[in-house]
Amino acid sequence: MLRRKETASLGERVMEQLRQARQRLKNMPPGPERTEALKKEERLRHAADSYHYLFSSELKPPE
Repeated sequence: MLRRKETASLGERVMEQLRQARQRLKNMPPGPERTEALKKEERLRHAADSYHYLFSSELKPPE
């Protein structure tokens, strides 16, 4: 199996997916599809927050 070379970092890909999810949500009427899209947006937001926390230059190891 061949591996694909990623051109964007994980953080950039997650942020792009989050931006796209938010854009789709703006145009969706209320209903079950919007509820599922909101759940996906929330998961992506948590993933982006976790990525930024874990790879932050402010995060220091304990002394």
